[in-house]
Amino acid sequence: MRAVVLALTLALVASQHVNFAPEFAASKTYEYKYEALLLGGLPEEGLARAGVKVISKVLISAVAENTYLLKLVDPEIFEYSGVWPKDNFVPAAKLTSALAAQLSTPIKFEYANGVVGKVFAPTAVSETVLNVHRGILNILQLNIKKTQNVYELQEAGAQGVCKTHYVISEDAKAERIHLTKTKDLNNCQERIMKDFGLAYTEKCVECQQRGKALRGAAAYSYIMKPTATGALIMEATVTELHQFTPFNEMTGAAQMEAKQMLTFVEIKKTPIMLFDAKYVHRGSIQYEFATEILQTPIQLLKINNAHTQAVEILNHLVTYNMAQVHEDAPLKFVQFIQLLRMASSESIEAIWAEFKAKPAYRHWILDAVPSIGSPVAVRFIKDKFLAGDITIVEAAQALVAAVHMVTADLDTVKLVEVSKPLTFK
Repeated sequence: MRAVVLALTLALVASQHVNFAPEFAASKTYEYKYEALLLGGLPEEGLARAGVKVISKVLISAVAENTYLLKLVDPEIFEYSGVWPKDNFVPAAKLTSALAAQLSTPIKFEYANGVVGKVFAPTAVSETVLNVHRGILNILQLNIKKTQNVYELQEAGAQGVCKTHYVISEDAKAERIHLTKTKDLNNCQERIMKDFGLAYTEKCVECQQRGKALRGAAAYSYIMKPTATGALIMEATVTELHQFTPFNEMTGAAQMEAKQMLTFVEIKKTPIMLFDAKYVHRGSIQYEFATEILQTPIQLLKINNAHTQAVEILNHLVTYNMAQVHEDAPLKFVQFIQLLRMASSESIEAIWAEFKAKPAYRHWILDAVPSIGSPVAVRFIKDKFLAGDITIVEAAQALVAAVHMVTADLDTVKLVEVSKPLTFK
């Protein structure tokens, strides 16, 4: 009897020390099916939403001890711009083609006991594309404790270092491990976020105490198969939700919803081939904001000819806002800004040359140009001021607005430099 009790005790102790951390064995390539979805808008059905979807095969294989390759195969990008949920995603063929070379370039990453370390990639891979890879690596990030089934910790991830709750259970009959984890994105030691477009706002401490304007959470669900030395991820589903309520509304919060699904397909013996490029350290699993994209909101507008459409909307703004402001003025003004963003510098110059002598038209143009939010706007205002086309008051108002909207990089700083002091009389 004592021998049976001893055997059961040893078995129990051994089971508590099973390594459930994901493992990718050497000389093998693991193939997964991957789908990611990102949607933004109001949560109610029947309203407009915009987003993207990525579908791809994912290959993972070891190249050295604790160093692995991750490669996307046959990636496809789809876009959504319509009324949710009746409209469908449509293929973004041009975007897929433009990013094909970067998306298909393998990346390297350090991985040990379920924790992702440094990330390596060629410099030709942009931060935007590398963030797609980070999203996949974020699924692999699992801090497994061998002696606990329920626990909390501050875990590093794509969103930062945030409070994470783990629940692990084992189905011995089915030979499956079920793991769930939830992240409280409002409780982070380090949160990866960026505020922009807030030049004229004041933070309300009391409002933040009543309820945060930005709230977020993420839920992860895994089905894993135990192996002799670790575990194989069979299925993984991730749902992440962010809500933004700048004025503490009870309803109508704008939200961003992200979903990821990773499904095991098979194990191959064909290794992933490295590209003939120098791999450099590109940070960690944490999301990094790209500098190649101008972070400005856009109006969902079908643009065929930016110049012609901009002139049409400018005429509309002047015609219907003479005596009083028309109810569609804000929408038309946002559309006018978006068209100017898409128009060439030559088109903007042509519009100015055609309408600068008409005060009503001049007013709308000088109000819209700063919101283009690029060096084109700063150069336009500077050139017009130096040429004497706009007054000091017009230049000051337009330039102050423009420098708040434009990215403060070295080229922009040089652009606003004045070669000699200006004397205002």
